[in-house]
Amino acid sequence: MTKRKQYTEEFKREAVRLLVTRGDRPASDVAKGLGVAESMLYQWRKHLADVVEIARKGAVNPRKRNWHGCVARSPCCARSATF
Repeated sequence: MTKRKQYTEEFKREAVRLLVTRGDRPASDVAKGLGVAESMLYQWRKHLADVVEIARKGAVNPRKRNWHGCVARSPCCARSATF
């Protein structure tokens, strides 16, 4: 059985930053450069966008947030148990 690759919080944030600021470069090039699937980059970006929306709707104790600033039991984290 093959173990799934685990990425650090910093790697995920940096990957999304590269995706968002890629300019004319295709997302597939960014993904290939990072060694991840293009779909994974889009999943991380969507997840972080959900986090920003949740943060805007109401303040939560920062100590209860996970790697991307989301509350562990929030709707966006409940959808994505792989994070």
